[in-house]
Amino acid sequence: MKKQGLTYKEAGQLADEFVFKEFDRRYKDALNRNDHFVYEGHFSEETSWNLIKEFKEAGYKIDMIFIGLATLKLSQDRVHYRAINGGHNVNAYDIQNNYFGNLETLNKHFSLIDNLSLIDNSKNIPIYIAQVNVAKVKLFVKANLLPAWVVKYLPDVLK
Repeated sequence: MKKQGLTYKEAGQLADEFVFKEFDRRYKDALNRNDHFVYEGHFSEETSWNLIKEFKEAGYKIDMIFIGLATLKLSQDRVHYRAINGGHNVNAYDIQNNYFGNLETLNKHFSLIDNLSLIDNSKNIPIYIAQVNVAKVKLFVKANLLPAWVVKYLPDVLK
């Protein structure tokens, strides 16, 4: 007798495939129509910036809201808390890659962004840190009170 249904792994693979195809279709459709496009996610890999480059080359203005955390440990704790409360889990490698990769690639590629908002979400109330518009930095906190993660990992953004 043949087993009915899919395994958890098979269902996950089908879901991932659907999401990637649908995302690809939607962003290409937005480009073809010269329509607005919003993406929420990580830009931790070099290849993830290809999407921004593609929109930039098509003449789009790029706005980014970057929400950061003070430490990798805080990021790990938030994922753990989310998972034990029924949300999705993320493995330790991906959390680390996302945490450091997002900071590293943002610092490297921020010139592609026309309007960058930096927010620190380490405490209960997010803190609006800075607005960067075409290489002009406007701080919303005193320079000596900038979070360490901004100073350490985003030095080129703050020049």
